[in-house]
Amino acid sequence: MTATGEVLVTSAAAQRWPAELVDCYSHHAESLTGYVVTLVGDVALAQDITHESFVRLFARWRHVEHPRAYVYLTAVNLTRRHWRRLGYEAAALQKVGPLTDDRAAATDPWLRDLVERLPARLRTPVLLHYYADLPIDEVCAVMNAPSGTVKRRLHEARQLLREILERTDA
Repeated sequence: MTATGEVLVTSAAAQRWPAELVDCYSHHAESLTGYVVTLVGDVALAQDITHESFVRLFARWRHVEHPRAYVYLTAVNLTRRHWRRLGYEAAALQKVGPLTDDRAAATDPWLRDLVERLPARLRTPVLLHYYADLPIDEVCAVMNAPSGTVKRRLHEARQLLREILERTDA
């Protein structure tokens, strides 16, 4: 997608893929993304879900009678999966429990406030790793995510926090 929301399909891709699939993507990707944004409230996540829906359509292209219905149903199922994962993460955070008084005194409230403002996908690994003091492999188990994903999200969170702190110091 371009910045204006147009869907671009290169001519090389159009030659390799069935014309009906390219047409389906061109006509429905933007509206599907908009629909998923209303469900998840995050444009980047909605785009990921939309693209995953079309990837799954492509994998089953010859067996799908109604492609538009298939990608919408797939997107809804992926969204439900996302919501379930958020529920598992919230349950895991509740199991971790509140910080002890010793740890609470060691952290500054303004930093905790900044961490709470992070997107949920970045906030969860930060809280588990830095506040609950879990090693990376245990964070992976709690989040049901590979270590590369957890490490990348921790890195992104640190970068975002650094940018916020640099903006407030300037």
